[in-house]
Amino acid sequence: MKVWSNDVLLELLLMHASDAYPQQVLQPDGSLAEPVPPLLLNLLQQSEHETWTIERLLHEVFVDRRFLPDRWLRHIASHKGMSRMQLQRIIMQHPEWTMHPPGRCVIRVCRGESCSDEQAAELLERIVQNTELEPESTRTDGQLSLVTAYCFGHCSDAPVVALDDDFLPKASWEAIHQYLAQKHLLPQKEANNMSDCS
Repeated sequence: MKVWSNDVLLELLLMHASDAYPQQVLQPDGSLAEPVPPLLLNLLQQSEHETWTIERLLHEVFVDRRFLPDRWLRHIASHKGMSRMQLQRIIMQHPEWTMHPPGRCVIRVCRGESCSDEQAAELLERIVQNTELEPESTRTDGQLSLVTAYCFGHCSDAPVVALDDDFLPKASWEAIHQYLAQKHLLPQKEANNMSDCS
């Protein structure tokens, strides 16, 4: 019977892991760790090649996924040699970055200076009243999310709201209502009360 040293076994396991699971890593005990999703692996490699800041990496994840998945954050923290608390402090500086999956439709209300000057707070309150959503939340059915963002860069069109990936310049509740009604995303009482939009 042939006896293998731990170093040889580890090398064989690494060779097998690199062939069968190129995106997986080994734990110190030699067991396979949770796989790094291929897209995240690509972003991590790109961030090293282009020397991105951690904020840029998190932004790219958010743009792609529309939220920051907890599993991905564990990989990022480990890859960057950071604690989860350090990563969380960075995330907290960006209120538009949510760690929860967004609804099928996402309403993003700009809270930048120009939009605030143009009644963005009042528009946000009207959205809250009519959708039964609080900012930074998703409806329990997973269909609709309401989030705030600092600035979309469309200041001359304030107040600006993004409905999914479409920007709504000079946004009004009536235009938002029409969009949500077309997608059947209004709460039942609001959907029945069409007079609010006339």
